[in-house]
Amino acid sequence: NNFWNTGNCTSVLDVTNSSMGSSVNITHIFNQTLKRTSPSEEYWRRYVLKLSNDIGNLGEVRLPLLGCLGVSWIVVFLCLIKSVKSSGKVVYFTATFPYLVLTILFVRGITLEGAVSGITYYLTPQWDKILDAKVWGDAASQIFYSLGCAWGGLITMASYNKFHNNCYRDSIIISITNC
Repeated sequence: NNFWNTGNCTSVLDVTNSSMGSSVNITHIFNQTLKRTSPSEEYWRRYVLKLSNDIGNLGEVRLPLLGCLGVSWIVVFLCLIKSVKSSGKVVYFTATFPYLVLTILFVRGITLEGAVSGITYYLTPQWDKILDAKVWGDAASQIFYSLGCAWGGLITMASYNKFHNNCYRDSIIISITNC
């Protein structure tokens, strides 16, 4: 019910069975496939990002997103310019605050209806997929994503290491603990 919503916007509560319909005399049956989108997807794509219709239309620069990106890079710059010691003070907040938020979300999540079945599903391994190459490929790509998001910051932090630091050992430890 917002200006960015389209006719395809369907809430989870509004979903009905409209895959098959028939005329009055039941001689004509048709299959109607609807392109449904969630309200959150339409908000993200049509309001926040304002994606254009095709690749030929570049769209516009989103100033709020540009501002957030600029602020985040300024924070990264300020943390890295003063050396590792000053960024250690920032880590006290950035390392503990996400755990506080995760704890709050966990407590809220386990109080919801059906939480036990969801946790059981999450913790029950699917042994038939352990030999699936796609699963291992997805796991490896996730490790690369989590380690490679800010290569510039990693290189800057590494420049403060001792000259004879055992980088091979450090990379193995980081990769194993990241799993």
